Amino acid sequence: MVDQEVREMGSFAIGVTASRRVLGSLNDLASLARFEIEDHPSIDLVTLAVKLAETPCSPLKYESPRTVSLALLRHARSCSSTAI
Repeated sequence: MVDQEVREMGSFAIGVTASRRVLGSLNDLASLARFEIEDHPSIDLVTLAVKLAETPCSPLKYESPRTVSLALLRHARSCSSTAI
C-alpha cells in the first residue's frame, strides 16, 4: 500500500480550483505555516507538515487531513485483507 502511494505521489499537476472552500483552506494552511515558521524559525518541514495535518479543513467536513488519511488507510487495509 505504501509503495503504491509513493508511486502516485511521483507526479503531480498544478491548476486552478473551482472550489472556493478548497482555495480558502489552502490559504489558511499557508498562513498557518507562515505563522509557525515565524514562531519557530528552525522548524523542519516534516514537523511543520505534521502540525498542519492536524488542522481541521472545511472541505473535509472540519476533520483534519491526518484523521481522514488514517481512516482511508484503515479502510483500504481492511478491504485488501478481506480480498486475500
